[in-house]
Amino acid sequence: MDAVTLVLLLSILLQLAAVGIALRQVLEWPKLRWAWGMVTAAFALMTLGRILILGSHLEQGPGAGVVLEVEIIGLFISLFLVVGVAQLGPVFTQITRSEAQLQESQRAMSALMKNLPGMAYRCLNDPHWTMEFVSEGCVALTGYRPEELIGNRVISYAELIVPEHRQQVLENVQRAIAADEPFQLVYRIRTAQGEEKWVWEKGSAVRDAQGKVIALEGFIADITERCQAEELLRKTQDELEKLVAQRTAELDRTNRDLMQFVYTVSHDLQEPLRMMSTYLQTLRGSLKDRLQPTERSLLDLSAEACQRLQRMIQDLLAYSRAGTRGIYFEPVDANQVVQEAIQNLQAAIDQTGAQITLDPLPEVTADATLLLELFQNLLSNAIKFHAKDRSPKVRIFCQQQDDEWLFGVQDNGIGIDPDAIERIFLIFERLHPEEEYPGTGIGLAICKRIVERHGGRIWCQSKPGEGSTFYFTLPKRMPDTARQRENVGF
Repeated sequence: MDAVTLVLLLSILLQLAAVGIALRQVLEWPKLRWAWGMVTAAFALMTLGRILILGSHLEQGPGAGVVLEVEIIGLFISLFLVVGVAQLGPVFTQITRSEAQLQESQRAMSALMKNLPGMAYRCLNDPHWTMEFVSEGCVALTGYRPEELIGNRVISYAELIVPEHRQQVLENVQRAIAADEPFQLVYRIRTAQGEEKWVWEKGSAVRDAQGKVIALEGFIADITERCQAEELLRKTQDELEKLVAQRTAELDRTNRDLMQFVYTVSHDLQEPLRMMSTYLQTLRGSLKDRLQPTERSLLDLSAEACQRLQRMIQDLLAYSRAGTRGIYFEPVDANQVVQEAIQNLQAAIDQTGAQITLDPLPEVTADATLLLELFQNLLSNAIKFHAKDRSPKVRIFCQQQDDEWLFGVQDNGIGIDPDAIERIFLIFERLHPEEEYPGTGIGLAICKRIVERHGGRIWCQSKPGEGSTFYFTLPKRMPDTARQRENVGF
């Protein structure tokens, strides 16, 4: 076998391999069958040509017109073709996969645009907002089809914005672009059917490599129902506030009328009770030698009942005055007020051996008379409800908070059952028998009323057998409802 025959055989084998590779691509990629079919046919013709040349060479013998150098070049060309076809397979595979992924992305994007409850857009940064792209949602939002808005063929989007909002919207967009920030807008548009809608828009500028704005992209959603719901909620809230204010005013009037009634009745009852008490004492004194023990006991019980009723009426009057009397807010030194309360309770302090510790207290804005009554009631309770096996110890302190003062009156008394903490500020609420701890059960109700009239809060923390701490707050600023002292006839 001569060299020419060997080279021709190698060329034929390489070209047959190229035909095989091309045929495999035809079977694997039906979409590219026509392209790979043409490649396969070309390789087959080239192979056939080499076979014919080989046959002619074998018939005529060596040296009969076939040049070895030319055939060697053809061999290398066949080798390059095989390598090229083998490399084209993965390339075409990657291209096909990329096309499939691109088609899937386009399909998903198209489905997303159709299902979005609004309109995605891309437009020029011009006064008309000339649309380059709008999603299918524009039909439901504006009443116009995409082809009617793109290029302003029928109407520009800027013309859909109601005139009273149009200039402000354009200015806000340009301001955001200048600051290189996204923009969010809420405005009204008028649809193709003449209906006005509230819309919410969020978008941003698209810039080229030099930073020049070439387009705007964003999304616009219909928020008409939300705006209508907010408006309905606002109107309902306004109506409720008016109704609450009206009912509160009515309740205040009713409360004042009730307090006036309580004051009048209590005031009118004092004189008959005073007379009854005087008559009972006179009767007991004039008949003391002729009364039987049982009769004397009945007279004593009647006199005590009159005294208790008198105390209750006096406390009722105090409770009524705490809620209805004119109130005068002025700077008050809390230290002086507490010292005055201590002096008023000096007899009880001496009798029980109470020790009262007073921390430095601030100057507050309050009604001095009511503040004195507040501290006096709290101190009186701290002294009265002391444990039998130890002397009362009371500490009065104050802490500064953000916009208020927090006062505390702490004692080492008998404490309060946790289940009764909420009841102690109710009127006529007593936790102990009259014989054990005398009183009418109105003192803490008066304290609560005074604190609330000053715009504060009052509460208690206690452990039975260890003591209690009563806290109350006073605003640093004078309440808006503050008024000068009034003459209400009390």
